[in-house]
Amino acid sequence: MITTFSDALREMDRNTEVYMVEQLAKEVQEKDHALAEKDNVIAERDNALAEKDNVIAERDNALAEKDKLIRQLQKQLAETRTTD
Repeated sequence: MITTFSDALREMDRNTEVYMVEQLAKEVQEKDHALAEKDNVIAERDNALAEKDNVIAERDNALAEKDKLIRQLQKQLAETRTTD
């Protein structure tokens, strides 16, 4: 049983400390959770960007193939014009 005013104050201080530590731990946990969610969003966006990069690379390759074909056809056309 609490017998003095000082004992009561010490007990209140101890309880306040415990409460504050619990609140801080809760805040840290919430912030960790929010950061984890943001990390997931970033990872999803990174994956989407990687997929778009792959599509761009495929289109670049297709364009390079078409450019090569155009050059070949232009060369053939020039050769047929010189032989005619």
